[in-house]
Parts: sequence; structure tokens; C-alpha cells
Amino acid sequence: MVNSRDVASKAGVSMMTVSRVVNESGSVSEKTKKKVQAAIRELDYIPNQLAKSLVNSTSRTIGVLFSNIFNPVYSSIISGIERKAHEIGYNIIISNATDYTSSVQALNMLVSKMVDGLIVLPIEPDGMNDDESSLHALGEMWQFYEDLKNLLAKRKLPCVVIDIDIDSDLVEYVCHDYVKAAKIGIDYLINKGFKNIQYINSELKQGLWKDREDEYLFAMKQAGLEKYICTHYCTNSTKSSFDLVSGLLKKGERPQAFYCGNDILAIGAMQAISSFSLRIPQDISVMGNDGINVGQMIIPSLTSVDINSLELGIRSMECCHNFIEGRRNGSKIFIEPHLLCGKSV
Repeated sequence: MVNSRDVASKAGVSMMTVSRVVNESGSVSEKTKKKVQAAIRELDYIPNQLAKSLVNSTSRTIGVLFSNIFNPVYSSIISGIERKAHEIGYNIIISNATDYTSSVQALNMLVSKMVDGLIVLPIEPDGMNDDESSLHALGEMWQFYEDLKNLLAKRKLPCVVIDIDIDSDLVEYVCHDYVKAAKIGIDYLINKGFKNIQYINSELKQGLWKDREDEYLFAMKQAGLEKYICTHYCTNSTKSSFDLVSGLLKKGERPQAFYCGNDILAIGAMQAISSFSLRIPQDISVMGNDGINVGQMIIPSLTSVDINSLELGIRSMECCHNFIEGRRNGSKIFIEPHLLCGKSV
């Protein structure tokens, strides 16, 4: 393996000079710098990034922690983080955790890699979308955030937390505007003339789920549609939503529209409606919330509210970089959602 000694020999300079060129530190003439850079290219030398970070006290690396690789919203967020990181010359280390223990281990691993900062996506331990263990998983999630706060208090590491308010001034927050997204969705249905709009939500009834349901209730009451208010609960999966809507249709319930807490629930509802040979949207309309890509791939395409997760990822990386550079935002950053017109309404 080529090392800095080989580069120094090839360029006819000292190892200290090679170090100064690689780490962009100290005074080196332009002529000497070009000789060293030519030797690096010729020998295909790859500098030791750990050693470089020790010299510069920076690794230009961000640790990204998330916990559900199958969540399409998280995939969009990470794509945005990667895009912005590449643009400003940062690397990212992505770690996927599946439960409380692995989340803590992943957090410690990222810190051990001498990352300059952290971006933490919503922690979603195994069981969060399971009837039997969702509340236990929710408890694990909050325990992890307590551990995160304790670590940040000791390490003083710049950290951006996405979507979850963990009650800490040690972090910066970048959030989807779930309240505005819910308002866009329900207002669209009401303005289209729908009255019997039933809402499908996660049984967790906390955080974004509560925000979205509260906006549904408020809008329905404000429009004078109190008698049509009806909320159903299930776990956050297409199967659970399918089973729920199938049960309603078997009992003869047929609202004009289902408004769903997210696109996963909406797709499950659409599958159930189709299984009863009912037409979407002619017989029942379906509205989602999130704007995930798969919603545009199904037939009919899903009408939803795009919460702009790619942009959230970009802004999260910007925020983390500013934090590292000593420019804290000081207030939550909310990402603007917009209506995504498909064919399901």
C-alpha cells in the first residue's frame, strides 16, 4: 500500500511537506505543491482520513442515524442530505438501527468515527407498526432521545434532530410542516364538495399523528360537517389499513372519501376498495399525506400532500453545517408542503 513516505520520495520532498500539502496546512510554495500533487496522482495515493482529521480537528464527515430502511420518507430525506453534503464537500456515514439497543450502539459508533456533527432522523424501533408492541416501541424511542441528550451534553457535538421535539436546546430542529400538510389535504377534499370524509390514522395518536387528526377535526367542524366526523385507527401498515377498510366495507359503510394519515395507509385503503370491485375515485375517493414516490406509481395515482422530504434533507445538512461553523439557526426550520394531484380524488 502506498504511503506518505512513498509520495515524499517520488516528489523529492520531506514527509512533513507531503503532510502540509495533504492537510492544507503550513506554508508550501506553489511549485512544491504541484510536485507533491503530481506524485499523489501518479502513485494513486489515498490519504489517511483519520490522521488528517486529527491534524485539522475536523473530519468533514456527518453521521446520519435512522431506524427504518423501508420508510420511503426517510429515503428521500437521506437523498437530500447526500446531495447537499456532496455539494459542500462533506462525507456522510449512514447507520440504520432497528431497536433501542442498536440505536444506542449506532450512535456511539458514529461518535467514535470522529464525525463533525450528527443528523438524527425520527427513531422508529421494531414494533412501532405492530399491534402488540407499538406502545413499548414508542417508549424505547423516547429513551433513546434521553440518551442522545445526555451524550450531547458531554460531547458538545453539533446535532440536527428531524421532526421530533426532544425538549433540548443542544440541538437544531428541521421539521416537516405536518399541520399545514394536513390542512392542505382536508381543505382540498372539503372544497371539492365532499362531506362524508372519514379519517384513517395511526393508533399511536401522538406527534405527527395527533397533529394531522387535530387538523381534520378542526376543518370538519369549521365547515359545519361535525355529523360526518369519523376517525378509524390502525397500525401504520398497508395490511392494517387494508383490513380496517375491508371491515368497514363489509359492514356496508361507504364514505365519499377516506382521508389517510399517510400514503402507506392510503395505499392499503385503495387495495381494500379495489378488492370489493369498487372504483376509485368514482365510488370512493382516497387522499393520502406524505407524497412518497410509490403513490405516483400505482393506478390510479394517489392524490396526496407532498411534505417535501428531499428538501428537508437538504436543509438538514445545511443546518448541520452552519451549526458546525458556529452559526446556529436558533429556531425550528419548517419545510413547506404542497398538494400533489393524482387520480384518486
